[in-house]
Amino acid sequence: MDSIDVIEKRIKFLEGRIFGKKKSVESQPELAAELLNVNSKMVSALSHRDSINSVLSRLDQLESFMDPMFTAQSGLTPETKLELVKSSEDEMIEMMANLEQVHKLASSLDSEHIKKVPDLTSELEKLTLVFLNFKDETTNQTSEVQALLRKYNEIVNLISASLVKWDEVVTNYEIESAPKKIID
Repeated sequence: MDSIDVIEKRIKFLEGRIFGKKKSVESQPELAAELLNVNSKMVSALSHRDSINSVLSRLDQLESFMDPMFTAQSGLTPETKLELVKSSEDEMIEMMANLEQVHKLASSLDSEHIKKVPDLTSELEKLTLVFLNFKDETTNQTSEVQALLRKYNEIVNLISASLVKWDEVVTNYEIESAPKKIID
């Protein structure tokens, strides 16, 4: 028996364990064919992605680095471990201070004011709706005022231009109607 036959028998055995003695096992797609199909799709999808392939090839190494017991298993000497702890001493002190502050402020979280917050959410929602309505009204009024200001500026510009032209016309008539000096 070659290895493929052994694998096929194991797969048939597993299919029997999974599907039971149902007659519908034959109608189900063969697990080996599906696995082969999925494998070929994975290989073709990853064939041109070098960065993903390099990560996948180093996945076991990455998992070992992420294990919290890595430093214990890495064979570090106790002195080295002590240095690692000392190097993170400032961070630990800061975290401890933050934890103490949380414990001190925990009583504030248990105050009556905080406990009433869920009861006040309906009122807050009403106020939010009122605020949004005011905001919409304000936006509408702002756009109306801006439109009126634009019209006002247009009118002022037209009046200014008209006055300048009238001034020119009046000046020209004054010049023409002025007595002319006769030169001897």
